[in-house]
Amino acid sequence: MGTFVEAATTFPVLFFTVASIVVTAFWLLVAVGAVDAGCFDEDVDADALGLGGVPVAVSFSVLTALAWTGSLGAVLLLETAAPHGQARALTAPAIFLAAPVAGWRGTRWLVRPLRRRLPRGARAGPRTPPASRGAAPRRTGPHRPGEREKR
Repeated sequence: MGTFVEAATTFPVLFFTVASIVVTAFWLLVAVGAVDAGCFDEDVDADALGLGGVPVAVSFSVLTALAWTGSLGAVLLLETAAPHGQARALTAPAIFLAAPVAGWRGTRWLVRPLRRRLPRGARAGPRTPPASRGAAPRRTGPHRPGEREKR
C-alpha cells in the first residue's frame, strides 16, 4: 500500500492524481444537484479533439481516469525494474507526456460507441440547474395559469 500511495503522490502521477480529485469533486457536485453535467459543453469544442458526441465532462473524466491509471501503472512497473537512479529520472518525463496521449486515444476508442447511443441533442443537455425537491415546475413560455399548451 505504501508503494501505491508513494507512486500516486510523486512526479509524474501527481498531476493526474490532482486532476482525478477535481473530477471526483465535480461528479459529487453533479450528484447533489449543485452543477449540471453538461455545463462545459458550450465552452469546449470536444469535436476538435475527436471526443465529441458525448458531454465534455464525460470525455474529460474518462481521459483523466485513463491517464492516471496509465501513468500509475507505468510508474509501478518502473519501480520494480529501476527503483532509483538515472533510468527513472529519464523515464518520468516520458511517462508524463505519454500518459495523456494514451488516455486520449483510449477515450476516443471508448467514446465512439457512446456517440451512437446518445441522441443528437443529449450532448448539449439542459442549461438550468436541476430543480430541488418540492420546487414548482418552471413554465417555459407565455402561458397563463390553467392554459394548456397546444400541439
